[in-house]
Amino acid sequence: MLRVQVSEVERMTPSITKYQLRALDGAPLPEWRAGAHINIVVAPEYLRQFSLSGDPADRSLYEIAVLREDSGRGGSALLHRIFSEGRKIFISKPINHFELDESASKSFLMAGGIGVTPMIAFAHRLHALGKDFELHYSARSESNAGYLQPLRQAPWVDQVIYHFSDQGTRADLNQLLKGYQPGWHLYTCGPETYITAVTDAATHQGFPEEACHLEYFAVPEQPDFESHPFKLKLARSGQILEIPADKTAT
Repeated sequence: MLRVQVSEVERMTPSITKYQLRALDGAPLPEWRAGAHINIVVAPEYLRQFSLSGDPADRSLYEIAVLREDSGRGGSALLHRIFSEGRKIFISKPINHFELDESASKSFLMAGGIGVTPMIAFAHRLHALGKDFELHYSARSESNAGYLQPLRQAPWVDQVIYHFSDQGTRADLNQLLKGYQPGWHLYTCGPETYITAVTDAATHQGFPEEACHLEYFAVPEQPDFESHPFKLKLARSGQILEIPADKTAT
C-alpha cells in the first residue's frame, strides 16, 4: 500500500467530487496505464475501487472522481464527508483490468455518467499516440455531468461529443457505431443499463467480442452471464473479476 495525501478537492456537481492525490514527499507516483484503478482505504471497514482519470503521462498525481450514492452501502458518502484537503490516506498501486488496445485503427469511448472517468485517461493516451478516436459522453443533463470544464479544455476537445437527455441529444447508439471495420475497438463504462444498450448496439453493428471492452462501477444485481455476448469486468470485494460469457457467477 502507498500513503498519499489528498492535495485538492473539487466539487464538480452536487453529487460528484474530484480528488487529486499526491505522494507525501512530492515524488512521482508509480507508473500507470489508461484504464487502471486504485483501491482506497476509506475507513477500516471500507475498501473501495476508483478508476484513475487524467493523463497517464503525469505521475505527479492520481485523480479520481467519486459519485456520492446516498442509497448505497455508505462508502462513497463517507468518503465525501471525510476526505478533505490535507488528509493522508492509504491506496494500492494502480491495477489494470481494463486495458487499452493501442493498435486499434479507431477507438470508440462510450461513457455513461461517472463512467467518463477512465475514458478521459484513454483519450489522453490515444491523443498522445496520434490515434483516431471519439469520446461520447451521455448524461441526463449538464448540471449532473462531471468533468465538463477539463473536457472543454483538453487538447482533443474536438473529439468529444455530448449527449444530454434534457437537451434532446440522447445518443443514437446504432447510428454512432454503424459500419464496423476490422481494427475498431469499443470501450464503455457507466451504469448497467447504459452498458447493456451500448453492447447491444455494438453486437447489432457487427463488433466482435474481442473488440468490445467494458467496466461496471457497480456489480449488476442479476447479470445474465449465459446470454451476455461479452466478458464482464465486475468490481467485487476489493478485486475485479473477469467472467467469460459462458460461465456462471458464483
